[in-house]
Amino acid sequence: GFDWPSDLPPFSVVTDDAPVSKSSLIREHKNGDEEEKDCPRHKKAREEAPSKSVEFSDEWSSKFRKICKNECDFSNMCLLLSRGIPPELIAISQPRLRTEMAKCFVGDASAHVNLGVPFIFLNVREIQLIAEVLKQNPNLQLLDLAGHELTNEAAKYLADAIVINTTLKKLNLSACFGAENTEGIIFILNALAKNSSIETVDLSSNFMGDECATPLKEIITSNSTIKTITINGQLIVFRTLFGIASVLGELPETSSMTLNASPQKVEGRKDLELTKNERLRLTKASKTRMKL
Repeated sequence: GFDWPSDLPPFSVVTDDAPVSKSSLIREHKNGDEEEKDCPRHKKAREEAPSKSVEFSDEWSSKFRKICKNECDFSNMCLLLSRGIPPELIAISQPRLRTEMAKCFVGDASAHVNLGVPFIFLNVREIQLIAEVLKQNPNLQLLDLAGHELTNEAAKYLADAIVINTTLKKLNLSACFGAENTEGIIFILNALAKNSSIETVDLSSNFMGDECATPLKEIITSNSTIKTITINGQLIVFRTLFGIASVLGELPETSSMTLNASPQKVEGRKDLELTKNERLRLTKASKTRMKL
């Protein structure tokens, strides 16, 4: 099973109407500080339950039932729990996210897994769960979180996971960071410089200004795995782009690094508009590695 962070709140569910079998998950009745004696049915089920079964509290049972449309859905979730699907995952309220994340726990142990949940709102806690999957799942190859408004805190969870992960090939975090979360995008850039498996990164349409030039250069010079970085639609002026292009141009001929870097067009910001001559200079300085 997954080793979830200790700071995550407990998840639980009441299953006192479940049949007595190895898939049963048992409710522990409590009254104040005194625990009620198990009935024979509960005692037998407890003895037969798998070692990785989870015991549940009243507090989380009500929350868990609210995301189930009926008792059938509730029983199916209990069955998933008995198969080793973490309760932290199943208790996620968004069906799309829950379904996508379940792929990381079922099926062929050697099969590649893609986790794509673009353009739905995720809170920090759900991002933390995704980060744990990114850290621990040995088959995850694509993570697509495009369109989420990631806070600096959420970005830090993802960045820590990106540093550790050794399986991911594609990462899409386009349209995730606004002007108030520039620290978050820098967390991600610094993590990408240390990752050893990612080949394609899309960071388009984020608020990535000149302050991101240094970590971008670090990725270019220190990461030989990444082949394509897309940063289209950024507020980066020509002089900064030229500095990045020069670093690209210094890469060895054996490198296949490409940077897609069309700056954002903003009314009244002529310094963000590239002339034909500037485009030629950028292309030449990068030895055609910068695509505009």
